[in-house]
Amino acid sequence: MAAAEKTLQVVTLDELKLYARIDGDIDDATLTSCALSAEDTVSQILGFPLSEFEEEIPDIVRQTVFVLATRRYENRLGETLLKDAALARNLLVNYRDKKW
Repeated sequence: MAAAEKTLQVVTLDELKLYARIDGDIDDATLTSCALSAEDTVSQILGFPLSEFEEEIPDIVRQTVFVLATRRYENRLGETLLKDAALARNLLVNYRDKKW
């Protein structure tokens, strides 16, 4: 793995494939890319990096990553990006950095 490559912080690829009901490995790179994008979106909405959760990442944060990643995988043309951001903001409102 190259130093510049990012790794998933919130969910594993296997967890995401189980959630999305995806068998096989043919789309692993695409699914991982969608999950990384979802984690970045969640981090931006929260106003802090996901690594700042001191203990376990809250279930709603993990669920939001699952939802965003699978929606991005299923809608690769990007038609849902604005709706997804609004959904994520609503789901994560209680965890957002209030200074942000």
